[in-house]
Amino acid sequence: MSVTGSGTSEIDDKERRCFRPAVPLAPRSEDVLDPAMDAVRTFDRHLGHWPEPGVVGKLFARLDTVHSSGAEGRLTAGAGA
Repeated sequence: MSVTGSGTSEIDDKERRCFRPAVPLAPRSEDVLDPAMDAVRTFDRHLGHWPEPGVVGKLFARLDTVHSSGAEGRLTAGAGA
């Protein structure tokens, strides 16, 4: 067995060379979740200070519409479109 770049190369029982890429270790959940939760809290705090009332609900309703229609490949011009 020899090491090549980012994995190992092996010979199987049928004399074929098989490359097995090195699998990186998954990051600790704290290393991912803590910064993500901080970002969500900051985003939420900034949205709470938005100057127009009701705009946050409209923003998320629009994002939901765009997200839902994207999977179906249609435009979001409205219900009659």
